[in-house]
Amino acid sequence: VVLGPFRQGLVCNETAPLDRRVFPENWPWRTWSAIRRQLVETLRHPADYFRQLSSRRTFLWLFKWFSGGPPIDIWRTSCPIAILSLRVFTVLLSNDADRCIQLRDASLGVELLHMHFADIIASGWPIFHMLVPNPGNG
Repeated sequence: VVLGPFRQGLVCNETAPLDRRVFPENWPWRTWSAIRRQLVETLRHPADYFRQLSSRRTFLWLFKWFSGGPPIDIWRTSCPIAILSLRVFTVLLSNDADRCIQLRDASLGVELLHMHFADIIASGWPIFHMLVPNPGNG
């Protein structure tokens, strides 16, 4: 089965450049690997970090990206798991009311279920870590 430019099961081509149709020129993380490393590093913070307003301010640009346009077809990018991870990370940083709205309006769960879990784990992208109740604790 082919999903966009991929065979089913391939969750990221980290050697491909970031797609400028998806990310603006001033995007702070320049490669797929840099995005993954930054997410992994940020998730090392204690759980309280994700509830602080200062954390939300730090990632204000990410909130604007998430809500700034039509939904992105992750299967038309070179790294679907990165797009999905960024969406889940944005939900993680959101307050409870915004989180409920985002989960209702975004198809995060559906897109995740279309990926092979073994491929996600092997990829090194921390999406499952973001889905645990207390991120930053492990």
